[in-house]
Amino acid sequence: MFKKYKIPLLITPIAVTLLFLWWYTGNKDIQQTLTTAAFVADFEDYVITSGELKAKNSENILGPTSLRRNGFYNVKIEDMVDEGTYVNEGDFVCSLDRSELNNKLNDLRINLDKAQSQYTQTQLDTSLTLREKRNDLTNTQFQITQKEIELQQSAYEPPATIQKLKFDLDKL
Repeated sequence: MFKKYKIPLLITPIAVTLLFLWWYTGNKDIQQTLTTAAFVADFEDYVITSGELKAKNSENILGPTSLRRNGFYNVKIEDMVDEGTYVNEGDFVCSLDRSELNNKLNDLRINLDKAQSQYTQTQLDTSLTLREKRNDLTNTQFQITQKEIELQQSAYEPPATIQKLKFDLDKL
């Protein structure tokens, strides 16, 4: 009758013993007391962090608002008062680099000179063209007058000659 329960009866006390040992030894925290010797010295506290500081009293100073509108994008600060300096309204704060402005101004002057020389050249060309057209007009008027005189003097010429003179006059 106990044959059937022989293996579970042997395993149960072993399992209970192992469970008891595990609970008794494994669950307890080891407590140790840490001690050190006390001494007197200066206490230095360093805080190392990253971030941004903002001044308690500060003013935002904006540059000229029309720079970007006029095509100036890379304007650099050339000279500036030292950081932390107190300034009043109207005092010097900084100056901007003028090299980009000077380059653009020189380019505009060159373009202006080109446009003025082109305008002058166009005026001269127009004056010459007008002079030629006036001369052509004067010559044409002279030829018309000459053909009219020939037509008037050819009253007694054959009709073919008169007809030819009329065609020549109409051509002009």
